[in-house]
Amino acid sequence: MAEEGGERRMWILPVGEAPPFRQVVEDGIRRELPPPPGSLPPRAVEIRAAEQEADEESDDREGKSIVLALGRLSGPVMVAGGAKKLRVVDAGKEGGEAKPWLEFTTPESGDLVVVLWRGGESWDEANSRVLPATWSVGSVVFANVSPAAVGLEWRGERPGLKPGQVLRSEIGKTVPAPLVASVVGEKGRSLRLARRSIEQSPEEASLVVFFRADGWRPRAPVKMVVIRMRTKA
Repeated sequence: MAEEGGERRMWILPVGEAPPFRQVVEDGIRRELPPPPGSLPPRAVEIRAAEQEADEESDDREGKSIVLALGRLSGPVMVAGGAKKLRVVDAGKEGGEAKPWLEFTTPESGDLVVVLWRGGESWDEANSRVLPATWSVGSVVFANVSPAAVGLEWRGERPGLKPGQVLRSEIGKTVPAPLVASVVGEKGRSLRLARRSIEQSPEEASLVVFFRADGWRPRAPVKMVVIRMRTKA
């Protein structure tokens, strides 16, 4: 756990659906096509302090590099304590020009996870939700960043998650713990999203994120991703 006011760890988790696999046959050889522009988040980004970005003479304008992949937690980077506005810069392809992508504000203290999802039809614009990552061993945190309410069947209870809501639960060593998630479909009927067990090692916590299904012809309006996180450095 980060010390009060000192540097702390930050992870980034982009959520969404990958574009469909595409290929062509040329001269009898199959070749994979690159994903359409804007269908994936930038792979290489830099984290910079917004006020340092504005200062052309600052030594910290280059920022800290981080690699993004859909549905995967990035490696941690150290960021300063205090409530600060950070800017994520798309580092661009080799030889390309870096450009600002999005901004968010960190909490005063503690480790954090920044969940990202695309703002519309393209990842050229993204939304963000900052979650404190000060979770203890055995914690399960549910975060709903989708526009729909999600219903859960969890440890004998049926809690609901409104859009934007975060719920924390403790399962301790009671693993695996079964989870059923559902959402109200177009005709008002309950539509099951997932049924699975949440499993953790003795030094882990879990983050369960519900996000808008943004793929091609999705079967359900919401998707779910489960991330297992070590709670000790």
